[in-house]
Amino acid sequence: MKPLISIIIPVYNVENLLARCLDSVVANLTLQCEILLVDDGSTDKSGEICDDYASRYGLTVFHKPNGGLSDARNFALDRMKGSYVAFVDSDDFVEKNIFATLYQLSKSENAEIACCSFWECNGTSKTKVSAGNATQSNVQFLKSLAEKDGYKNVVMWNKLFDARLFDGVRFPVGRIHEDQAVIHLLAYKAKKIAFTDKAMYYHTNRGDNISTSSNFLRHFDDVQALLERAQFYRNNNLEELLPTVEKQMFELVSFYKKCARHRGGYSKEDVEKISRKLAICKQFCVQFFPSMTKRQQHERNKLYTLSPLDRWQLLHFDKIRKSVFFRAFARIKNGKVPNGENQ
Repeated sequence: MKPLISIIIPVYNVENLLARCLDSVVANLTLQCEILLVDDGSTDKSGEICDDYASRYGLTVFHKPNGGLSDARNFALDRMKGSYVAFVDSDDFVEKNIFATLYQLSKSENAEIACCSFWECNGTSKTKVSAGNATQSNVQFLKSLAEKDGYKNVVMWNKLFDARLFDGVRFPVGRIHEDQAVIHLLAYKAKKIAFTDKAMYYHTNRGDNISTSSNFLRHFDDVQALLERAQFYRNNNLEELLPTVEKQMFELVSFYKKCARHRGGYSKEDVEKISRKLAICKQFCVQFFPSMTKRQQHERNKLYTLSPLDRWQLLHFDKIRKSVFFRAFARIKNGKVPNGENQ
């Protein structure tokens, strides 16, 4: 019998969290589901744990060389059999009946995408990220991607998709922020997106702080996804959505550039890579928004250009940050007296 829902779980080196994830997912097996575990070349005991759960609960396991999250998802998409598809990250966990709830929501609202609220978990604390109770057209949903809390609509893992939306759509291999690169493609093909405010997914924040990540340059994949989205909007006569992309890109690059300057320690080669990526953003503004005001043009030119001071900070600020003077200044700024002396 053809499964109703395919649940795709990429797995890579999460032996300490995997059982929690799988226990929560197999609790949903009362629904007609297939669970696809993709062991993406794990070097710990994750693969063995997958095999153990497969033997006990009839899950499907694939072991493959490491190719990254996108490659693992695509591998499962090419082999899944369900009419609907959901994604679960292997360090997260879910409520019982999450998939039944999203399926019922999808059917009752005639929506190709169903979304739920979720919990953002940091250590022992958790914060609810609300999806609300509503339905949206595809254009309304696409506009929401640029809102302040729009990331809740970007991520794959709090959603159930009509599997047909993935016809011709796959995740970009070798890039991070893969959800950002495909969500607009999926939403555009959907006529309606439905939401429930029930928080049924627990997302684990593992502390990949963008301001300290050694792979900071890779975070520009987020900007690349926005550039591709802008081109997609233009190609599909959705020009009214272009300003939302420009706004989002301006905010992202402002944040990324600030983080990069305060991190410092980049090589000259990496600084040139950053400069080239910023130049692409600048060209995007020239190409897509020729009617910008002079003030807007000045702001964008300043942001998308590395000044001599920017370059110096990117190369050397890590040394300043580690200096005795800088640490003493930081302590004073935070209301602490150096050496623990009282005044």
